[in-house]
Amino acid sequence: MDSMARRRMSRSAVLCTSFALALGACAPAEVAPPPKLAAPEVTPPPPVSAPPPAPPPTPDPFAVKGPFRGAPIAAAPATDVSSVVADEERGHGRWRGVIPAAPASCRPYLAKAAPKTNIVCDKLAPSAVGAKDGAASLLVDALSQDDPLKRDAALREAGACKGVSPAEIAALRALLAPPECGDAIVAPLLARPAEVATLDRGLAHTLAGLWIAGKLARAVGALPPVRPPFSKESLLKFTRGPLRDWFTAQGAAIEDLAKIGVKLEGHGRALVAVEAGIADMRFVDRVREVPMPPEWKKDPEISGVYQQSLDQAMEPRKQRGRDAALVGLADAAALGIVQDARIGRARDVLSKLFGGSRVDALDGLMLPPAPTATPAPSSPSAWAEPLVAKLPLPFGERILAGVVSQDDSWLLASCQPGLRASTRRLMATPKAGLSPVVLERVVRGRVELGRAYFRGVELDQVLELASREPARFESPEMRLYLALALALRFGPDDAAAMMHAPSPAALELRHTEALDQLAAGTGPYAGEAAFDAAWLRQLSPPEGVTAAWFTDVSARFRDAKSKLRAPEAKARAAERADVAEAIAKTLR
Repeated sequence: MDSMARRRMSRSAVLCTSFALALGACAPAEVAPPPKLAAPEVTPPPPVSAPPPAPPPTPDPFAVKGPFRGAPIAAAPATDVSSVVADEERGHGRWRGVIPAAPASCRPYLAKAAPKTNIVCDKLAPSAVGAKDGAASLLVDALSQDDPLKRDAALREAGACKGVSPAEIAALRALLAPPECGDAIVAPLLARPAEVATLDRGLAHTLAGLWIAGKLARAVGALPPVRPPFSKESLLKFTRGPLRDWFTAQGAAIEDLAKIGVKLEGHGRALVAVEAGIADMRFVDRVREVPMPPEWKKDPEISGVYQQSLDQAMEPRKQRGRDAALVGLADAAALGIVQDARIGRARDVLSKLFGGSRVDALDGLMLPPAPTATPAPSSPSAWAEPLVAKLPLPFGERILAGVVSQDDSWLLASCQPGLRASTRRLMATPKAGLSPVVLERVVRGRVELGRAYFRGVELDQVLELASREPARFESPEMRLYLALALALRFGPDDAAAMMHAPSPAALELRHTEALDQLAAGTGPYAGEAAFDAAWLRQLSPPEGVTAAWFTDVSARFRDAKSKLRAPEAKARAAERADVAEAIAKTLR
């Protein structure tokens, strides 16, 4: 018998004795054992509570992770196009009789006699350090002229020098002249295909592109004349007759000229694609010039339907022009071109016609000032630095191909018009030994290309460098560039992807964590970081955006205003804060 049973029996005996004393009776000596009782349920003691898990570490917003998209450098044109223009001049292209001759405003650019130079310029470089001779000094003076006609006259003077190729001067003049004059400037040279065949292939492609682009710049000019009265009947007759014929002829001319451009590469193709795109998009403006019958003007509903039907009719032309211009922008970006008037025109037209997908939307981002360096007078490249800073790409790479220098001032000057291929190769070379100031300028150039063309691959190149050499991204300027690259890397691959995005939310420009960290600090660019974060978040709000989002954007702009130093920057931030708050009010 176990101890529990014994305890139960003992307790039974005690109870029996008590009842016997009280009642005088007791149960028989042999008592049946009591039924077994179920063991009581015992609640186990609560387990010793473990300490709560530590919160996950806050992600480092500046952490850089791959993979990174590669940025192949555009190959130099290899196709022989020396006879393309001469053959086309002898052909039967549909542009003949449709594209008008160069206008009278081009005549000053067509003067044949080159003025004599007042200095010795048999060579590009000066005869000695500090000397004011050499063709380079004439080119710098010419490119410093703001007046187009004075600049062209000075370039023609430089073209008389033996120190620079006359073909380079002709192409440079055509590039900087009004676009509608370009073909007339280069036509005499292109009429000699044997001579063109001896030129650098890249230059030959540029010359051919300028010839085609000049004619495209004159396409879709003035409408056929239509005379009052502008009755419904007369306008219907006009649109079904002269206007339709004019549209057909202009469209065919653009198509034939653009087909010639397909044979080109590099800069030449970029020139043609941009002008073909602008020409096609010019149809939209021209059709809006067609008069409307007075009775339609009086009725807002009819007037609205009329304008809507015109826009729908022009939509295919808009789309075709957009796609051609985007090809040109992609070619220009691959060449590293940042500053170019033609590219600026294309971006302006695209932003005007496709206001909901503005290709210039990132222009508003604030960057630190570009670094500079003063050349040492004794530097062998000092004479060339003012010229390389002013020559548009890709002219500087050819005209100054003989200048090889690793001086900071030379490398900085060469980055002024854009990122030439040789400079991009330096950035992609591990342990290239670039000084901090040059590396900063090259990284800034990558960010500028990404900003101008929505070119994500440029930003990935910044991130790849940061992952390889993180210690070189510690300065305030480099931290801001890195933060911008991190914010933009999730965005569109290029301008075409941006314009085809289904919504602003799809642009994915809201990843501003690195910029937010800089904005919360006390660094010299906290204001720029706050402004840039607000700018990106206003461009790409999430789906189903509410008033709270734009209220936050407004607060960010006001925070930027309090931290920015330049008065004009403060004014921009205040203006954008007001715009964001006005949007928030419409959403409440």
